[in-house]
Amino acid sequence: MDRIYIHFFGTPMIYLNENRTSFPFKKAEALFYYLVIKKRALKDELSALFWPDVESEKARKNLRNSIYNIRNVLGKDVLLSPQKDFVALNPNIEIQADIQIFTLTNNEEALPLYKGEFLEGFSIKDSDLFDSWIFEQRDYFNELYKSKLDNIITSSINKKNYKDAKQYLKQYISIDEFNEEAYRTLMKVYEAEGLINDALGLYGKLKYRLETELSVKPDAETAMLYKKLLEAKNHRPEYLRTNGKSFFYGRRRELSFMQNLFASFLNGTNAQSFMLVGEAGVGKTALLQHFLNKIDIEDMILLRTDCNANEEKYSLRAWTPILTKIIKVYEGKNIKIPEAWVNIIASLFPGVLENVENYRSEALLNPNTIAYGIVEEVMSGILSIWSRDNKLLIIIEDIQWIDSLSLNIISKIISVDKNKKILFIMTSRNEYSKRTSYFVSELSRHHLITKLEIQRFTRNEVAEFSAATLPQGMADKELTDKIYAETEGNAFFITECLNLLKSGEGLTALSRGMEAILSTRISYLSDEAQKILNILSVFFSHINFDLILSLSDKNEMELSDIMEELQNKFIIEEISSEHSGYPCYRFTHAKIREFVYSKLSSSKKSIMHNKAGLIIETGLKNEFTDSSIYPLLIYHFINGGNKAKTLYYRVKLIYTYFPLKNELFPTLNDIYLGINDCYMTQQEMDNHLKEINALIEAIRIEGGNLENQYETNMMVMHIKGQYCIWQGDYRNGTGYINKMIQLSYKIHNVEYAVKGYHQMVYYGIQINNAKTVAFYSNKILDAAKEHNIEELIGIAYRFLGVYNSMILNFEEAKSFFRRSISLFKKLELSGKHYTLSIAACFNYIGEINRREKNYTKAIECFEQAIKLCEQKNIFIGLQVFYTNAGRAAFDMEYYSKAKAYLVKALDYCKHCNFLGSQSIANGIMCMVYINEGKYDAALDSFVKANEYAGRYKNDDIYKLLNDIKSRIKDMMLSDVRLKNVFLSYIPPDKPS
Repeated sequence: MDRIYIHFFGTPMIYLNENRTSFPFKKAEALFYYLVIKKRALKDELSALFWPDVESEKARKNLRNSIYNIRNVLGKDVLLSPQKDFVALNPNIEIQADIQIFTLTNNEEALPLYKGEFLEGFSIKDSDLFDSWIFEQRDYFNELYKSKLDNIITSSINKKNYKDAKQYLKQYISIDEFNEEAYRTLMKVYEAEGLINDALGLYGKLKYRLETELSVKPDAETAMLYKKLLEAKNHRPEYLRTNGKSFFYGRRRELSFMQNLFASFLNGTNAQSFMLVGEAGVGKTALLQHFLNKIDIEDMILLRTDCNANEEKYSLRAWTPILTKIIKVYEGKNIKIPEAWVNIIASLFPGVLENVENYRSEALLNPNTIAYGIVEEVMSGILSIWSRDNKLLIIIEDIQWIDSLSLNIISKIISVDKNKKILFIMTSRNEYSKRTSYFVSELSRHHLITKLEIQRFTRNEVAEFSAATLPQGMADKELTDKIYAETEGNAFFITECLNLLKSGEGLTALSRGMEAILSTRISYLSDEAQKILNILSVFFSHINFDLILSLSDKNEMELSDIMEELQNKFIIEEISSEHSGYPCYRFTHAKIREFVYSKLSSSKKSIMHNKAGLIIETGLKNEFTDSSIYPLLIYHFINGGNKAKTLYYRVKLIYTYFPLKNELFPTLNDIYLGINDCYMTQQEMDNHLKEINALIEAIRIEGGNLENQYETNMMVMHIKGQYCIWQGDYRNGTGYINKMIQLSYKIHNVEYAVKGYHQMVYYGIQINNAKTVAFYSNKILDAAKEHNIEELIGIAYRFLGVYNSMILNFEEAKSFFRRSISLFKKLELSGKHYTLSIAACFNYIGEINRREKNYTKAIECFEQAIKLCEQKNIFIGLQVFYTNAGRAAFDMEYYSKAKAYLVKALDYCKHCNFLGSQSIANGIMCMVYINEGKYDAALDSFVKANEYAGRYKNDDIYKLLNDIKSRIKDMMLSDVRLKNVFLSYIPPDKPS
């Protein structure tokens, strides 16, 4: 008897007799899941659930087809109709599901079954009732999972099994991240284990999450627990950063290990990059600096960067200081950077290339148009060129805070170079993220990286450290035991204790806890120096001298004296400034900054952050490069409690980088293009929109006004409209866009009106609605002529060409495309760039020729579009041009040529999210594979094509895939092997 097993938790999966199977159609799959849960249902209920907007007779027919499809995939007896109006599961067939086992199994054994939400990521179109049912099931099983966790946690704590309690509490928090009771329980478990610093750190994470995501503070009970823990035990510092003048002790084993790895790099034999891993404050940076002081790097180039927790969500920030140094060396050696690289680097790193000879601000690209593969190639290329004559040593500190794209680049460089010319040395906290863990494990498998765990000092090592540092005879056992008890072997606080003792302060401060050490460190500063230190503490990274000057009431000479005082006390250090004539400063230890900042009153923090934000705001140039400043402004205005400005710059930041996922050739020239979402995932966009909505609601409740109210509203509506359309929620999407257009009329803002018209044109193209395309294309043309915007006229001509192509008026369409090309070529004489707009017109003309069966001319047009873009290193659009060329070659039965085009198309599709091209390219590639006899590969392409088509929802693509399906069905009649491969997805027609 057949056995069926279903995974409902996480990504849904169905196994038939141990073999995974799948449905070719989502609604049939959804119907099966529903019946497994419900066991039986009325046919009218099912018709209304899955086809609510379809006439009753047609809905019944769809239901019959879906039932047939289920029986075809799983066996004819899996569903029964015991009564005319019912459908039910066959009770004689063994159907098991993880949710059944999860519900009935005891708590601890059940937990591993919960691999994610119920039917995670699964949905069907045009069925709100089914979506609501899924959400209800998700809530039910989520609560059941939390209940089981809660029982295990209570039992573990009662048994003093704190290890398990911590594990399950962390699981609980991961699915209910704002549940303060769970945080408090975990804090108490840490307290029971004596891990007070971990408890306090957990409170800090909760507080930050609540303030940044919900704009609220922890409740009174949580705050009281924090205060109690703070008073009960001294918390240790986060990490040690030496100033280069501190005594270095121990770590001989670790140092020897690092030197051996470095020797392998120099010799070119089995070299490995390496990562120093340890808790905050354990001494990773001190060890790294001591290592660098001992090795000979005279004949190599040292590059260094730090990662910061406040910047980890912003791509490529870690590479800015490295690139800045590289560019300066390039300039000094008169090395010319390739123009294609210049445009890409300047777009991703605003301000870095402003003095480079072939830098042109008008050629900037929207970062979202630059595929991450191209970014990897450019960065790898730059380092490769630089490492031809000298080996490179690249230091990256706190890599646990690096962004995903930067980590991918490092992985690519290490994988390609294999540590022959470039060696990476990294530091990381031992709680580094999953992506960092995956990065290490993948490279470790190929012996390209290794990690070195840095542990706390033992009691004996603390005694030796103290004896080597303090005057002879001072470090007796009683004293060193006290130092160990207070520091628990943490290198940073050991150093601070010893510095106090050497200065004659004694150990009186130690009895008041570690916080007193930091207090003593700054207690002898002048009042004026203390005020400047307060200013410095509101900046999480470095701060320029001129900005400090603006925030203080000092003149340059007075401020210079104060900064010198702070440097002499080793509280701050001066670092080089790449973009300013003034020096920059930062704290020698991040813990000092945190301590100073924690002593500021809430009102003073708010005032200082707001003032900092307002001063930084005056430096904006109303250019693309401003986008690099928005995160800093958001940070200051969030902490300043300025919700209006926080919202404004958060929206501006998203608006700058938002991938226009439905737009094929979306802008007025090649500066801003956008269909690539490699910098912003769907989850990230969801989070951004939630934050924006929360801010808007908070401002509304407080009765405040939005910053630049109308512009903010229009940007929010534009983002939401595009996002909803991309998700297939056309009603809400077009609703937002139309609201934006109406608001733009109200304030006479042509720019946003035109953006709204653009989006409606793309929407019309996507749903194949010629009237919508024509209406809004003419709106664009009218606005362009009224305001004499020639580039808009060129865009309008192109759209009108698309419209005429849609209604099969091909000659008129070609005329509009040629007029668009002619106008854009004329505009290019003024120095602007419209390569993609011109290439798009050639592509459309090629499509018309293909539809007229003039395949040779069609391919010539597609080749022209490809050539234009590749010559200018513009990669957006190439997936479309190669797809269409492949389709034309296939129609000519030039299968090898078609395959060559399609391989390139699918390669470009990996770096963008244009679903139309992915669907068409996979559909045609399916037929190419069938022609080659590669039926399994053909099936894979067929499934992908239908999946992308289902998300894109375009009638022309549906027609193409139905035609492909019919051709395959005909071929299956005479090809048994093909039939066996495709039978589950393309069942034969029923006999009449």
